[in-house]
Amino acid sequence: GLFREGRGLLPLADAMRQLPEAALVCIGEGPLKRDLRERVGTQRLHLLPFTPPDTLRRLTPDATLGAILARPLTESLRMGLPNKLFEYAAAGVPTLAGAGIEPLAALVREFGAGCAVDPDDESAVLGALREALFDADALGRFREGARALHRAHSWERERETFLTAFSPLLDAVVA
Repeated sequence: GLFREGRGLLPLADAMRQLPEAALVCIGEGPLKRDLRERVGTQRLHLLPFTPPDTLRRLTPDATLGAILARPLTESLRMGLPNKLFEYAAAGVPTLAGAGIEPLAALVREFGAGCAVDPDDESAVLGALREALFDADALGRFREGARALHRAHSWERERETFLTAFSPLLDAVVA
């Protein structure tokens, strides 16, 4: 994605400074690239360029934890449900979610698919990272929660709901 304000990247980088045994991988470009390097350090920060979806699908399962710490800067963001959540879930990767993105936080909590925290609360971000990365029991629960989220919201399962909702609109356009 884009490395810019509001994505929760700097609070994540700040928390990572306190976890010298962990590494952070960010995929994309943007104005915060230099800030990320300064905060995390070049040895533990891996910046990858924008990646096509097929390649991203192969990289995601290698992650221990996925982060979606965006702040709810707009009503659209506050009520959004990022595709990234479902990509992580399909790979069995738990999510560190921004608590202000209401549907995202609700699904993560409902399925136990990770943690939802205020991205501006560094101690909460750090605590969630420690739990997800270094507590084997918690990580196992979060991974099972991610798989359960995927089973409940996979395309195969949601297909009929989608088609039922959009068929009348498609029929009207075709007619």
